[in-house]
Amino acid sequence: MSNVGNTLPSNWTLCKLGDVMKLRNGYAFKSKDYSGEGVPLVRISDIKNNVVNIENAAKIPVELVHDGYLIEDGDLLIAMSGATTGKTGVYKGIEKVLQNQRVGNFKIIDENVVSKGYRNYYIMSLRKAIEKAAYGGAQPNIAAKNIDEFPFPLAPLEQQKRIVAKIEELFSHIDAGIAALNKAKQLLKQYRQSVLKAAVTGELTKQWREENKDKLEPASQLLERILKERHQKWEEQQLEQFKAKGKVPKDEGWKEKYKEPFSINPKELEIADGWVLASWDQISNWVTYGFTKPMPHVDEGIPIVTGKNVIGSRIKFENTHKTPIDEYKSLSEKDRPKVGDLLITKDGTIGRAAVVSEDIEFCINQSVAVIWLRSCPINRQYLLALIESDFIQKPIMAKARGVAIQHLSITDFAKLPVPLPSLQEQEEIMQELDKKLEVIARLDRTLDEQLTKAEREKQSILASAFSGRLGAN
Repeated sequence: MSNVGNTLPSNWTLCKLGDVMKLRNGYAFKSKDYSGEGVPLVRISDIKNNVVNIENAAKIPVELVHDGYLIEDGDLLIAMSGATTGKTGVYKGIEKVLQNQRVGNFKIIDENVVSKGYRNYYIMSLRKAIEKAAYGGAQPNIAAKNIDEFPFPLAPLEQQKRIVAKIEELFSHIDAGIAALNKAKQLLKQYRQSVLKAAVTGELTKQWREENKDKLEPASQLLERILKERHQKWEEQQLEQFKAKGKVPKDEGWKEKYKEPFSINPKELEIADGWVLASWDQISNWVTYGFTKPMPHVDEGIPIVTGKNVIGSRIKFENTHKTPIDEYKSLSEKDRPKVGDLLITKDGTIGRAAVVSEDIEFCINQSVAVIWLRSCPINRQYLLALIESDFIQKPIMAKARGVAIQHLSITDFAKLPVPLPSLQEQEEIMQELDKKLEVIARLDRTLDEQLTKAEREKQSILASAFSGRLGAN
């Protein structure tokens, strides 16, 4: 923006942001001070879609309120750290609310010089520039003094009002289109869930199953085989442990320690003809989670996968921390998933899942649960579809524990149902499901492209507005 001054109308002035408004940082309230009652505290997560939403805000007891950090109706707040640095939101309301640390509040020095609307749209136009200035460390972060140095094209007050009115007129048309696109995305999301439901309840392959019923292995036999192999795998592991300790079992008594997995009452849920109802406990060798101890980080080493790396049905290794190979080898086997295992996020944003499909050495921390499927022939993609369907998502959310941060109990998860068809039908389900999901994904990408285009149009309008080419006369 170094050439802005050369393109401005003659009656405009180019100054610094800090000359016309002050950016005030919030107070570092402690999480231990949060309460069920009191004054709402605006944190970065409460700034959404250009507004401040205090519906789910934490609260601070009245006796701890700092008057110097109260927010007023019409104030413009900005995120000053984290992945969403630069996002802004206007607070609209008469309720007393507080400003948390790393939430900035733009206060106009003289409203006879700068209007709130002009300020709001100009700061919105700086989003990308602020993001760029904030990066440089592991955690995006920007100081108020840096934002104060940004140039500010100051138009006469009456022109500011006309510019704001023109922006709002143009934005209203774009916002209507964005609302329609978002509604289409929501309907597509609902359709995807209906397709997943049809897949995991047998509706998707109902006709195929009827046509091939004489050729299919009964699902009851498949479950019986899984349970037998599960038991056998347990015995093999026990014998390996004896051997590792240099011991030989005296008799067969150790076999009695085998704990039968949790089974589900077949009458508990309605399932397709020929299917059986199993539990995750029955089909897996173990449902557990990763390490809890602090692990050293290095530039080159073994990836540490956390909940944020399990997204979009994939394990994303791109932005993982790394730990030394020796530290990795010192971890328990439960912390080092293998190909064919399933991962599911259990802390924070819970219920996201992915199949370990590549033979890559990595470890998981406690925010990720792992479902060992070491003696299970069930199609992994079918199980992934099951987890992503409301069939599993709804009970996961219902059982989620915690208020500020949700947690999924692995014990609860292991008892959730698995509608189990024959292996042949699993393959047919995935063939049909993949076709439908690909169409849905393609439509979703098209909608995202249209949303991106709409946001670019907004930025183009803002660029014109603050260079004096939009409603300045």
